[in-house]
Amino acid sequence: MKVVVISRVSDVDRRANISSLLEGCPYEWQFLDAYEASSIPEWFEALYDEKKSRRYRSYALMPGEKGCFSSHVGAWLKCAESGKPIVVLEDDCELRPDFFIKIKKIKDSAFDYVKLEKRSDGHKLDDNFMLNKKNRSGTVGYYLSPVGAVKFLAALKVIYMPIDHYIGMVWKHGVAPVGLIDKAITHNADFDTSIQYERKKGEAVGQKNKWLRALRKLRRYVDDFKYKKFLKNYMACSVRRR
Repeated sequence: MKVVVISRVSDVDRRANISSLLEGCPYEWQFLDAYEASSIPEWFEALYDEKKSRRYRSYALMPGEKGCFSSHVGAWLKCAESGKPIVVLEDDCELRPDFFIKIKKIKDSAFDYVKLEKRSDGHKLDDNFMLNKKNRSGTVGYYLSPVGAVKFLAALKVIYMPIDHYIGMVWKHGVAPVGLIDKAITHNADFDTSIQYERKKGEAVGQKNKWLRALRKLRRYVDDFKYKKFLKNYMACSVRRR
């Protein structure tokens, strides 16, 4: 297994901080140079549908969101090509004291994806893992198996939402939204993220259009319904497997 840290080359302080946190890491780790807003790859632009993005969320993807999406897909490709699981971290995460112990438990599990932070309550699967009840994915850190990476990549036909929303669209790729009952990481509040700022600007513009605002609420309702339906089916299958 390898640990991959998504980080822009220019973020020197963040790189220094995460390097100190990973000192003594029992697994091989490396930086994955994140795409800057000015260097979005051609394959992303080929898959990106701006009109659909505006219809879906009332505003287009911001430059930072495009770079973030592209960078995570780069990590998935590495995972799929190597045939080995990876832990994907963003450089503004904070590792809990028992981070490596939890990673070992995840590695020994049969899950294809495990979210390392906690933003939702969950349906308990065992003493360590749960299914996140709400579609609040986040991408600060997660474990991913090669099977999960292939599923994410195979379902990526068109891009119109941020990367964390795509991961949460479980009905599209079929990767269960497994999380930890006791989180392994948190977000380091000392490092601000420009993406959240960009989103707030976009949402402010979108709020001015009543039709787009109403359509966005409808989309969220439909997505929540699909998410809950997936969880219900997954839980039912889990019970039968037992």
